[in-house]
Amino acid sequence: MKTVLLFLMFAAYVFSASTFYVDMKDTSAVVEPGTSIVLEGYVHNTSGSDIFLQANRIVNDIPGTWTTTLCFGDNCYPPFVNIVPTDNNGNPAFLPVASGDSAFFDITFNTADNDSTEYGNALVTFQDVITTETDTVSFSVTAQKPAPPGPAFSVSSPADTTVNIQGGQGHEFQGMVYNTSDKPLTFFLIRRQNAIPAAWSTSLCFGACPQAEVDTVNSLIMNGDSLQYTVTFNTDDQNSDSGFVQIAIFADGETDTVTQVFTVSSTVTDIEPLDTQEITTFRILGNYPNPFNPSTTISYQLPQLSKVTVTVYDVSGKAVYTQDLGRQQSGVQHFRFNAENLSSGAYLYRIQANGLVQTGKMLLLK
Repeated sequence: MKTVLLFLMFAAYVFSASTFYVDMKDTSAVVEPGTSIVLEGYVHNTSGSDIFLQANRIVNDIPGTWTTTLCFGDNCYPPFVNIVPTDNNGNPAFLPVASGDSAFFDITFNTADNDSTEYGNALVTFQDVITTETDTVSFSVTAQKPAPPGPAFSVSSPADTTVNIQGGQGHEFQGMVYNTSDKPLTFFLIRRQNAIPAAWSTSLCFGACPQAEVDTVNSLIMNGDSLQYTVTFNTDDQNSDSGFVQIAIFADGETDTVTQVFTVSSTVTDIEPLDTQEITTFRILGNYPNPFNPSTTISYQLPQLSKVTVTVYDVSGKAVYTQDLGRQQSGVQHFRFNAENLSSGAYLYRIQANGLVQTGKMLLLK
């Protein structure tokens, strides 16, 4: 009876060659240790007749703590059975697949929860029992711990975080904050310590430039974007001194914090200060910082007691600010100008003293 059955099967293929192909979604995967992964596909009968298929797991090269399970049609072979089981008569079991139809199969890799990276491979052969046509598919799985997530941001600081300057001058430290995450983040710049002499001042800029006494400023940075920050020191010209500012930068919802310390030392030389030198002419000494945001100090010298007026003009010549400073003594004078209500751009400032006029140029950057 068995001989007759095999003869009939063979006769069906005498006049039409049997063909099939294996259609896979994935043949390899990377998973976390201790998890299972199912790789699945279909065997398609592309012949004009029914075919009878067997599936054999001929290679099962996996770590000793792993298992694999092969399912073909309605049959699933146990983890340690690599050949197709037999039917009730002791004959190799097979799966009939009608012409134009398909058979589903999958192989499951069960990995072990180990710290080291492990690799497993299984080789499955599909064979038509009549024509002995075969197709072999190799499956592989790597189990490894996921790499720790990268930092959400990075900060670059100036090349020099400690400087020595002439007393009475200012210095601006500049750095960049980079959002390296995959989402927009709100960043905070905080002045944690402001250990400076009483006559000095420092200020922060990070998107916005608040008043000097404000210790926190925040700004939204889109993913992949960056933003500059600045820490500005303004010293006095009376005494040689030093001071430092400690800042912290972090992103809302993230655990990392970057801390930086900026130090400035000022030196007042033995040269007679300009204030005490004999001043014979009226002239502007410039403004600092320049560019500025939102305030700058304009310095000028007066040869005698003078009535002083300061006027600021935009590039169109329109007066946007006027201040009568009254009578001022001879010597070097300073005027603090705040442009908080003005927009970015170039401005001219004119100082009038006893009918004499001097003009300077400054740049506001917001």
